[in-house]
Amino acid sequence: MQESSAKIGRWWWLAVVAFAIGMVVLAPAALLERLPPANAAVQFVADGGTIWRGRGQLRIATTATAATSATPLVIPLEWRFAPGSLLGLRLGFIVEPGAPALSGTTLIGLRPGDVELRNTALVVDARLLQLAHAVAALFPPAGTIRLQQTADERLRVRPASNADHAWQVDGAMGLNAEQLALGGIVNTPLGNHDIKLSGDGALIKISVLRSSGPLKLEGNGSVMLAMPRRFTFSGFATVATDAPPGLRQLGPVMADGRQRIELNTAW
Repeated sequence: MQESSAKIGRWWWLAVVAFAIGMVVLAPAALLERLPPANAAVQFVADGGTIWRGRGQLRIATTATAATSATPLVIPLEWRFAPGSLLGLRLGFIVEPGAPALSGTTLIGLRPGDVELRNTALVVDARLLQLAHAVAALFPPAGTIRLQQTADERLRVRPASNADHAWQVDGAMGLNAEQLALGGIVNTPLGNHDIKLSGDGALIKISVLRSSGPLKLEGNGSVMLAMPRRFTFSGFATVATDAPPGLRQLGPVMADGRQRIELNTAW
């Protein structure tokens, strides 16, 4: 009798475990809709699937301008679980947005306290920068931005948790700005610029690797995420003879014709 009761108990526990596993494996993607706060600028809407493999939409709030209304930007995306990420003690997902404004793929690894980006190959419409900061909306950018990582590059991001509300960024990411223009300043494309971004805590270092077109850049800079936030750049600019007149007054002209650029701006 006791042996029979023990068998029943074991089967009961096995059933409970199987039920729990089933609940996790089959958890609907709609559960992810609860992650962003209700008043967050970025919201998520699930279209189907599970939390391990599914599809949905990112809805990014926009600000009305004289030319546009405050219509949310909708970016459809798909994701799937990446089992190999468990080797790095992270819960990883391959995320693939599929909108004209943002497309490509990236591997997002989750762990308490930070997020890691790997194998990134994203194409971004530069007009999205208007949503990132109010200053960008004053000089509407145009062009294409490519974010890329080599096989051995990682970028870890830790949300702000300290008194100065500074995000922490460690690792590297490549950025290629193609035919970038700034409305209200230079409305014609400025060429192509390959840039390396290197995170070191609250400091993001910027290195211009290659540059071509009407505006050729050389030099290095940084963005400080801690207060007071600051952007710096030190280097040179070579401006084509047929470039817009505004580009010929970036800084003192050197003997070789290059212009010296020294920027140090806080906000």
